[in-house]
Amino acid sequence: MNDLADRFDSAFANNFYLTAEWATFFQRVTNRRLDSLPLDGVDYHVLDNKLVGISSFPDPVAASLRERKIIFVSVLPVVNGECPQPSPIEYSIWFRKSYDDAVQGYKRSFRKAVRQADRHDIRITMHRGQDASLIDRIYPIYQRQMLRLNSFVYPKAFFANYMRMPSSFCLAIEHQSDLIGYAFCAEHADNLYPSVGGIDAAYFNLRAVNGMYDYFIRYACERGLNIHFGLGVHGSGFDKFKEDAGALVFKIERHPDHRLAMALMLKASKMRWYGAVLRYLSRKYPERIVYEVMPTT
Repeated sequence: MNDLADRFDSAFANNFYLTAEWATFFQRVTNRRLDSLPLDGVDYHVLDNKLVGISSFPDPVAASLRERKIIFVSVLPVVNGECPQPSPIEYSIWFRKSYDDAVQGYKRSFRKAVRQADRHDIRITMHRGQDASLIDRIYPIYQRQMLRLNSFVYPKAFFANYMRMPSSFCLAIEHQSDLIGYAFCAEHADNLYPSVGGIDAAYFNLRAVNGMYDYFIRYACERGLNIHFGLGVHGSGFDKFKEDAGALVFKIERHPDHRLAMALMLKASKMRWYGAVLRYLSRKYPERIVYEVMPTT
């Protein structure tokens, strides 16, 4: 087995997305029945007909899930950009290393932007446990972010429940007296899982996004962690940004594979009416929206 395959397998050996903690979080925010599905000696967590967690599933497990008509997402040990037919949605992993090696792996433009962020006095603080006042400050930034991305909006309760998980924490990113960004994360065993996060667009010129990613990487290097940057759109600027930070981007399998529907959805996501519809549905059916988005990171 080659080094990349070893690192890939190791990154999924202690997978937070397959834990009862992650599954219980989604049970709370979707208000659906959570069931256990034992396969090949492992108990997998299912909400209705969806597997809650994303992983790299062994072939026999993936086959059993298909036979049972369970919706799931599996990460394949194949670099997506090197495939003849890359998957439209992909999964990014930054593999653990020393910080010196990490900086050497940054693209030159990324390294330069990190230095610029350092000069702008970007402060990042970690918060654990439920803090309603922090979520109240973050939520308007998140709403503006989703409007800019033309996307759905999770309810505030989603983040309050996220912070109930023992493995969770939230990064608050500040400049001078302003909260300018945030990142909800979980740490489990030898892996770090950044989830929903972002920087207010008004502060992009401070290179705060680069500063936030450099913080993730410093933190991971200090603790010997892999970073699961998770799902993204193939060919997008954001996934290219993750690669510039040293992540590798892997192909995924989604069952059922509605490739045409996915292509149409990605095309529609660039139209203003699509975002307006998603935000209306988010307000009217918040639990259903969370269920439809999962399995997610």
